[in-house]
Amino acid sequence: GVMFVDKTGTLTEGKLAVVSWRGDLDAAPLAAALEAGSNHPIARALTAYVPPAEGTPTNVNEQLGRGMSGSIGPHRVVVGAPSWVATQCHPGSQLDTWVDDLATRGQTPIAIAVDGRLVAVAGIADPIRPDAAAAVHALEQLGWNVRILSGDDDRVVQVVGAELGLLPASCRGGITPEGKTAAVLAAKVDHPVVMVGDGVNDAAAMAAATAGIA
Repeated sequence: GVMFVDKTGTLTEGKLAVVSWRGDLDAAPLAAALEAGSNHPIARALTAYVPPAEGTPTNVNEQLGRGMSGSIGPHRVVVGAPSWVATQCHPGSQLDTWVDDLATRGQTPIAIAVDGRLVAVAGIADPIRPDAAAAVHALEQLGWNVRILSGDDDRVVQVVGAELGLLPASCRGGITPEGKTAAVLAAKVDHPVVMVGDGVNDAAAMAAATAGIA
């Protein structure tokens, strides 16, 4: 059978922290204020990084697997996956450089745009669970084909997969919640499929699998 495993909070501890910052540090309190209402591990990392700016966010829109947007005082703030944030603003050429730099370090890049301009990228890191490599190895010994399906940047997913002894072809990043469901359904044609995830944005994929484990 095939076992798809979510990365963040499943193979990793899910205790994310901002470990680097590229760009305008003044954007950090705005990002923290916007994310203060979300329970997502990335949101918690941003709110722990700096004290949030004054004011309650308004017009907040949270898109699972993509990011959040809203207004803090007079400022329109967008925080999330760089590819999604780029569609919400006028991206600068710096974006690709920052994202590449962080991804090669195994950090997850989170882009921040303020008033339609991309101003910063935060590097988020999440340690692999101490027992993850042994668990993946044991599952493979039992005959499971273990694969990672993650919404995270593909290069970060490859770094994690390599540390767990998985082949690059078994590790896919940049997958939306809909994409996870599609991957499960495609594999299910030929094999029993188990989806292991955190139960939030993996819910649809877990429901589509032969068995879902939260």
